[in-house]
Amino acid sequence: MAGSIVEAKKALRQAMLQRRAAQPEETRHAAALALASHAATIAERAAGGVVSGFTAFRDEIDPLPLMSALASLGIALTLPRVAGKHLTFHVWQPGDPLVRGRYGQPEPVPDAPERRPDLMMVPLLAFDRRGHRLGYGGGFFDRVIADYHFPMTVGLAYALQEVEAVPVEAHDQPLGNIATDRELIDCTAASGD
Repeated sequence: MAGSIVEAKKALRQAMLQRRAAQPEETRHAAALALASHAATIAERAAGGVVSGFTAFRDEIDPLPLMSALASLGIALTLPRVAGKHLTFHVWQPGDPLVRGRYGQPEPVPDAPERRPDLMMVPLLAFDRRGHRLGYGGGFFDRVIADYHFPMTVGLAYALQEVEAVPVEAHDQPLGNIATDRELIDCTAASGD
């Protein structure tokens, strides 16, 4: 059974990477701007606290317009850094310098102060309406969600990344919300939690 889930995830990853990469640049840009329309609701759900974003990598939806909108609403931002098998969160504002991380992803500079976020925005390859997400397979975000017991998580994605059901293993952590270029989905309502 576990082997079949691993194979299903592998196939879905490949399909979603291709689906995301096939989008024209103008479609990506429009989607990033549409994603920013959720800033007020996300700020409200963060209760005015600290929100962790991420930097777009491998054709991901660009969260920078959303993070800029959050900053304009007075929300403090952080970005993750890879530290071994874990993530740490560091203070960041749009325009602050970034460095290349372990996997080539842009990260805050090493001396940026650490700060724990109240709401974490999460990248993904595929999602379903119950909040299950498919990542790249490293488990970084699943570990931090489990370790921090995040009360609020928001996956960021193109609407075209939605699938009927994401294959799930025991270590996979569901998200509370998914924000796309079309809508903001409350996954806790969809899962009946």
